[in-house]
Amino acid sequence: MTREELANKGLSEEAIEFVMAEYGKQVQSANNYKSKVSDLDAKAKLADDLQKKLDEIETQNLSEVEKANKAKEAAEKQIAELQHSLTRSKVAAIFSGKGLTGEMFDSVIDAISANADTAEAAANTFADGILKRDEEQLKDLKKKTLEDTKNPDGSSGSSGNKGETESAAAKAAKAFSQRLNPSKTTAKEN
Repeated sequence: MTREELANKGLSEEAIEFVMAEYGKQVQSANNYKSKVSDLDAKAKLADDLQKKLDEIETQNLSEVEKANKAKEAAEKQIAELQHSLTRSKVAAIFSGKGLTGEMFDSVIDAISANADTAEAAANTFADGILKRDEEQLKDLKKKTLEDTKNPDGSSGSSGNKGETESAAAKAAKAFSQRLNPSKTTAKEN
């Protein structure tokens, strides 16, 4: 709206001044409002952008925390495996030191190695028990072997009664002696 349009409509100069002043205020107010809306739109867009960046950072940080947790779990698993391997080596060394080696002891070593806190004591106890059993079996075998072995006089090792039975060698010696000495007396009788 211009002054000329208002004058053509028959308004006085004073009325035209009043309308133009009011119109100017309204235009200024509208421009101020547009400016504020534009500023608010820019700030809203900036807030949205900042929120997106914050969300990305939080997601990235969460991912970093998850990565750190996975790395920690992997390290703990590796430590546990190395601890088990070390414990198994110690138990195997105890068995080997006591002469207990071979595949037949592998599963026992694995079973004993399962608990690192008690593995060494369990290995020593088990190995000592095996050695004691083996020593007793060897002792029993030697005793049985000695009992089953004939004495030089022909008696049995377990009977202890000498002279009850003659060995073949004793009989052969007696026969040879009688051929050389035909008298009826024997060496025992003399």
